[in-house]
Amino acid sequence: MENQEYTLKEASKLLNLSIQTIKRRIERGEIQARKENTESGERWLIPSSQFLSGESVKENLPASKLISIQELQQAFSMVAAAQTQEIKEYISQLEGKLDRQSQVLERQSLMLDGHYRLVDQRLRELHEKKQEDAKPFWKRFF
Repeated sequence: MENQEYTLKEASKLLNLSIQTIKRRIERGEIQARKENTESGERWLIPSSQFLSGESVKENLPASKLISIQELQQAFSMVAAAQTQEIKEYISQLEGKLDRQSQVLERQSLMLDGHYRLVDQRLRELHEKKQEDAKPFWKRFF
């Protein structure tokens, strides 16, 4: 699945911070981003994963700043969408693992079934031989 990325300007609007503040936080390693070379120069792209947890939003929005309900709803919907996507991807991975484990179990079950048949056959042969050996000596020949 594709991870959405935001430009500095978009992140600036989302976080209600200046572009310079976001650049400083990128330089300090507080926000992870990558540079992309374009025809018009370089631009920073910030993955949506940087805004996934409430802690990230809290860290990036100073407590002294007032934000509108609309901005808060937008931030929460972005977080919810990203987390929903991560959960869907995780479920998909788990389903794949479950399918592989089911195939392994099916193969092992078939192998065990074959082993049980061999053991059963060998036990019958041993039982028949034991019954034959239990006959009196003279009945074994006549």
